[in-house]
Amino acid sequence: MLAQPNQPLPDPTSTRRSPAQLGQPVTATPRTSPSGVIHSAAVLLVTRSDRGWVRLLEEHVADSNGHCASCGGQSGVAPVWPCAMWVIGQEAERLASSRACGW
Repeated sequence: MLAQPNQPLPDPTSTRRSPAQLGQPVTATPRTSPSGVIHSAAVLLVTRSDRGWVRLLEEHVADSNGHCASCGGQSGVAPVWPCAMWVIGQEAERLASSRACGW
């Protein structure tokens, strides 16, 4: 989708959000049951890294404004904490401690 002249580019995350959520901060809120993508990423992290989730949990912390201090990259716009990377790290830590991965 191309933006019209003098119109802002569309938010790439807007296709996954309801109209009521547009213009609101994008958040990754921990759930009691993680999504399939979060769980799958956590399983990979546990089975293929040497405690890689520890680094995620240490680096992806809230800054003084309540946003992730590590996310944002080139855009400079960090998601509200907890970010998706922290949620993945938290799920990986839970899996590793419970040995729920089945390895």
